[in-house]
Amino acid sequence: MNKVYLTALILAPLLCAHARADTTLGVGFGSMYNGVGINIGRTNDNSLRFGALGCVGWSHSSGSDSSTDGTQVISTSSGSSYETDCGVGLGYISSALLPGEKQGLGLSVAFTYNTDEDDGSRADFEWSISPGYYYFFSGIGERGLNLGIGSRIILGERGSGTNPLMLNLGFQF
Repeated sequence: MNKVYLTALILAPLLCAHARADTTLGVGFGSMYNGVGINIGRTNDNSLRFGALGCVGWSHSSGSDSSTDGTQVISTSSGSSYETDCGVGLGYISSALLPGEKQGLGLSVAFTYNTDEDDGSRADFEWSISPGYYYFFSGIGERGLNLGIGSRIILGERGSGTNPLMLNLGFQF
């Protein structure tokens, strides 16, 4: 899966050279990119509508693990495990409610699949909703750097939760 993201990151600027003037492709992290990833969208003078592909989390562990009941070892396992939390998202950001075209308020909805690549025993789906504030240094409809802050509200098979603060940083081509 990492090869797919690497290829997309390399090809993103090349693909945008041939795109329509109101099409944008971005690379970064945060809710605009569904974690660490890419987005493709349509812009106008005061809004950005986008779809994103990215990973919200991943981890790798290796070594030996054992569990006890306080007096004796019950089970022991060794080896490595690799967990991912990747998926797709859709979002909308508008600068109509704030002065100028460089600031925007937005909302994105994401669908991710959280899995343990080792044995698949902890696989589940999660939905998340992410409201946020974004600042586009060149304007919402222009190529350039963006910075934002927001929250991620998670709704999944294992329950729900909130990431109280989520930073967004990226570049739209």
